[in-house]
This record gives sequence, C-alpha cells and structure tokens, in this order.
Amino acid sequence: MIKEIVLCTAGATAFAVTMRVKTDSIAYVIIGSLITSYISIALNETTGEFYACTLAMLILSFYCEICSRLIKKPRTVILLPSTIPLLPGSYIYYSILGVINENREMFLQYARRTAAVGTAIALGTVISSIIMIIIKDIKEKL
Repeated sequence: MIKEIVLCTAGATAFAVTMRVKTDSIAYVIIGSLITSYISIALNETTGEFYACTLAMLILSFYCEICSRLIKKPRTVILLPSTIPLLPGSYIYYSILGVINENREMFLQYARRTAAVGTAIALGTVISSIIMIIIKDIKEKL
C-alpha cells in the first residue's frame, strides 16, 4: 500500500511539474496527492471504488479550497495534479483494448468502471462546491 501511495504521489508531482505549477505550490500538490491516494486505496476494498473515489475527491476539494485561500491562488492549481491518483487510466486502456479485440464483455466491464470513477470524481467535486456555497451564504448572512 505504501509503495502504491508513493508512486501515485510521484506521478502527480511529475504531472504538476509538466503543467508548470510554481515551486511554492508543489508542496501542496504533494500533500493533496498523498491525501487522495491514501483515502482511495485505504477505502477501496471496504467501501468500494465508487465511494472511495467520491470521498477522496470530496476531501481533496476541501483541502484545495483551504490551500487556495492560504496561498492566494486558484484551487485548480492544486486540484488538477492532485486528482491524478484517482484517474481511471488503466480502465480506459482496457476498455479500448476490448473494442479493438472485439471483446464486448471486456469493453463493457471496463467502460462501466471508467464511467463510475469519472462520476465519483465529478460527484465529490460538486458536493464540496455546494457545501462551500452554503457556507459562504451563511457567512454573508451573519
């Protein structure tokens, strides 16, 4: 598990470097990808992939919101590279391989998993955005 978390974090950091994220934000990306990979790996077997990915993205979105306020940069600077551990790259690969090999079962199996992970990532982001809007509205009314 530790090896997988370290490799996910290294991949997210490398992606951040290629996206030309400023050096003062790289530490936040590393922490964000550690959070994301740990939560998704730790919860994947107990809660299932969809819920683990949704919760990881939800927590990551809150983390990025807090960091963006601290470093005065858009939250997407940290959010995009930190999401890399959640992306279903192998599922996309195997679903396309199923199409190429005319293996309908393989395609459907991996296409469903790809759609589920993509939906979980979107759902986690939307839920956190809604909560942040509600908090902002409450603060404005006070």
